[in-house]
Amino acid sequence: MRYICTSIVVTLVATGMSQAATIHVPDDYPNIYQAVAVAIDGDVIEVAAGTYLGSYLSPQGKSITISGELHEDGTPAVILDGQQSGAVLWCYHGEDTLTVFRNLILTNGSSYYGGGLSCYDGSSPALENCIFRDNMGTIEGGGVHLRENCNPAFSNCRFEDNFANGPGGGMFCMENSNPTLTNCVFDGNDAAPDGGGIYCRDSSPTLTNCTLMNNASSVGGGVYCINSNPGFLNCQIKLNTASFGSGIYCSGIGSNPTFAHCTIGNNSAGTYGGGIYCDYNAAPSFSQCTISNNAASSSGGLHCEGSSVPSLSACTISGNTAVNIGGGIFCSTSSPIITDCTITSNVASGGDGGGIWCYYQSLPLISGTVLCDNSPDQILGSWSDGGANTIANECPVDCDGDITGDGNVDVNDLLIVIAQWGVPYDVGDVLTVIEHWGPCP
Repeated sequence: MRYICTSIVVTLVATGMSQAATIHVPDDYPNIYQAVAVAIDGDVIEVAAGTYLGSYLSPQGKSITISGELHEDGTPAVILDGQQSGAVLWCYHGEDTLTVFRNLILTNGSSYYGGGLSCYDGSSPALENCIFRDNMGTIEGGGVHLRENCNPAFSNCRFEDNFANGPGGGMFCMENSNPTLTNCVFDGNDAAPDGGGIYCRDSSPTLTNCTLMNNASSVGGGVYCINSNPGFLNCQIKLNTASFGSGIYCSGIGSNPTFAHCTIGNNSAGTYGGGIYCDYNAAPSFSQCTISNNAASSSGGLHCEGSSVPSLSACTISGNTAVNIGGGIFCSTSSPIITDCTITSNVASGGDGGGIWCYYQSLPLISGTVLCDNSPDQILGSWSDGGANTIANECPVDCDGDITGDGNVDVNDLLIVIAQWGVPYDVGDVLTVIEHWGPCP
């Protein structure tokens, strides 16, 4: 009996010793490196407000959380300063999302690959409410560098004013690295050649409710995508600059990115593709997106060449401008698929194709689409009519209650409501018809 009791006591002590602990910096240990060295899986390292110097901070493959103190407004009060002596964070030991970095400002890091965070060989930590600011990648990835199957999760993070001498000012993804980003912002990042905001090669990140703005590069100011299939949902891609594809650049037969409920607006390209540039068999998909107020020398909104086949469904393409040709859409040896879209008020001020410009073996398929109020013309060149299109110099008046589209709200509209009661019409539609009874304004 004594033996059994002793065994129980030993077991309980061992269990208690293995429970997760909270380690405080600097109260328990003067710096984060020492705290990580003694931490075990499940431990939480809480870091008090202040600036901590050093680079290549590594969790060493441990499932631990490093969490910084917050200001009253919820912004991080802990700064990790890399002193330009290397990457601020370094994950090379196969970390997964049980390794968490939270409420940290990662700044002043500088390394060949990823000044703020460098991940390699499947390392995929979670980062929450972190700010990557003023970091440099002297070869690739100013803010973050991901290579070889790295799939970290970023939520509520910001990537600000990072720079790469090579591709990927804000973030660099390569070799099947597929990060997940939710509620993140890329603002003011710069890459010398490609991908000011985010660069994807053979990788497919997923971005939801993210904003990419004020980023710059030679090609792909906001997003650069080659042989990759990233997904963007409810994202804002705006105010970016580049020579080609200031908002988005996608290239390669394996490049099929998807954009749903996104806004690509107010981007500016020095040459082609103010909003979007597609090349070399790329086939991006845009669903319920707004492509507006972008500008370029040619192809203000969307540039398609090199047998690219973008598809646009229920999109609005408006207010884009080209100094030369293709205000809204420019097609050369490419045939986009355009369905149920509105293409209006685009301008090619020095040439043709205010709405769409088609040239040399281009035959876009256009269905259920309204092209109107584009200058100097609606569409120039050959195209395939899928039916139900409206092409006019002046846009039809939007008249509430005019279901028949004859310019009058009358008994004919009321009869349609009654005949199709329930799907799609109901009592609200009856009230609309009655309220707007008579000629359309």
